[in-house]
Amino acid sequence: MHALAINFVPRRRKHTLAAVALFCCGLTYAGQVILHFSDAQDDLERALARQAHAARKPPAQRKPLVPAGVAPTDDAQVANRMDSQIHQPWDALLHELESLHIPGVALVQLDVQGQAHTIRITGQAKSMDDIVKYVDRLRHASTLSDVYLTGNEEKTVGPANFISFTLDAAWRVEP
Repeated sequence: MHALAINFVPRRRKHTLAAVALFCCGLTYAGQVILHFSDAQDDLERALARQAHAARKPPAQRKPLVPAGVAPTDDAQVANRMDSQIHQPWDALLHELESLHIPGVALVQLDVQGQAHTIRITGQAKSMDDIVKYVDRLRHASTLSDVYLTGNEEKTVGPANFISFTLDAAWRVEP
């Protein structure tokens, strides 16, 4: 009879060549990350030192923020332009487009240019008559003017036939 071998200590696993290579690659990349981090820290310290040195100079000796020959933009003008874009009557325009719905016409995309006050409507309809009715309704809308059908194309997707169309219009801004 043989002796019972009871060993509760797990055996050490032998490392494969792939595991050793992967470990070496990890150490290499970790070293590169440490070097890049230390370089970034050095760059930050140099930039902070330059900033502190420049702050000690009198204003007459400081370099201008805008290069010579380039006119600085007025922040107030930029802010006013952005404010005018935000405060356009978007609600009135979108509400009117929703209220002009015609059965058989589906809007797919609206491209609005706020500064130019133009809108491009892309949609799909079952027939050309539906598109003509929709264009006529848009021409009589209070917020739109110069409504033109700029393109149309018959499409077939599976058993469904429809006409894809594009409209361009200008929209009025109430003063």
